[in-house]
Amino acid sequence: NRGHTAATIPLLTVRLPKSTFLKKVRFFTLAEKTPISNDAGIISSGEVTVDGSGSIWTNSDGGLKVGYFGSGTLNVINGGAVVSSNGSVVIGDGNHSAGIVTVDGSGSTLTISRDLRIGYHAGTGVLNITNGGAVIGEDAFIASELYTPDSTGIVTVDGFGSTWIIGALTIGVILTWLLMGCWH
Repeated sequence: NRGHTAATIPLLTVRLPKSTFLKKVRFFTLAEKTPISNDAGIISSGEVTVDGSGSIWTNSDGGLKVGYFGSGTLNVINGGAVVSSNGSVVIGDGNHSAGIVTVDGSGSTLTISRDLRIGYHAGTGVLNITNGGAVIGEDAFIASELYTPDSTGIVTVDGFGSTWIIGALTIGVILTWLLMGCWH
């Protein structure tokens, strides 16, 4: 348990220090230079918005899932920031799940210390980087789950200054795996 309790908000689950309290709401907004930190974040269904410079959501251990066996949305706007400092970010994870992440506006950032998966385990994931937003991370995988070929991933990078900085990009690894298997 490591001194944390799980806080469940309808349509949003995060791990928070015991001293942190969140009201039960359908939509959760961090704004006006509000920082929040937790171990891992899961937006199974519903919408989370991180709005404004200085508004930061940090997931320090375990990463972030948006649309985890449900339909979830994460908006990082107007200079807001989301950080996954020791884990992956997965958008659209699980059969018939849908996740949408939008990073919009100059100074808005999503920073990932590990990999980014867009459409995973037969889920649908959408990543929009627009109007100067930035996503920075390690390797990215679009609809590339080896054992569930029904995943869908969509990435849009649009607008002046919009940036997606990653290591390697893998698209549809199931196809690559099958083709490589045919050559042996």
